[in-house]
Amino acid sequence: IVGADGWRTILEGDSTRGLARIESGLAEIGNAAGGALTAPLRLQRALTLAALPATRAQGIALLRYGFPLDPEMQPIASYALGRALEASGDRSGAATAYGDFIRYWSGADASLQPKVTEARAALARLKAAGG
Repeated sequence: IVGADGWRTILEGDSTRGLARIESGLAEIGNAAGGALTAPLRLQRALTLAALPATRAQGIALLRYGFPLDPEMQPIASYALGRALEASGDRSGAATAYGDFIRYWSGADASLQPKVTEARAALARLKAAGG
């Protein structure tokens, strides 16, 4: 419950307090709940960290390495990794992450295709810029 409250707090605009609550909730749960049950909270933590310049490197590391046993989170983690790497100036890494995302979701349902279109546009932009 603490972790979910942290997520709500982030959505309300308080990233610092929300991240602390998510961390506390994840520490409280530990490995008892299993990775699949904590994956959404871990993803939200990584997304929030990656969105903030001061913690972007930590968020990038979590997006890159934090979901090897969570295949359901990998596509969105790859998309977010592309955005974070692009924001950090790593065009080559961003292009790779967007490419991974496109491979994961290119055949996804129509409702998910707008994200694929966005990733393709980002990849084209990066390639045009020499990334």
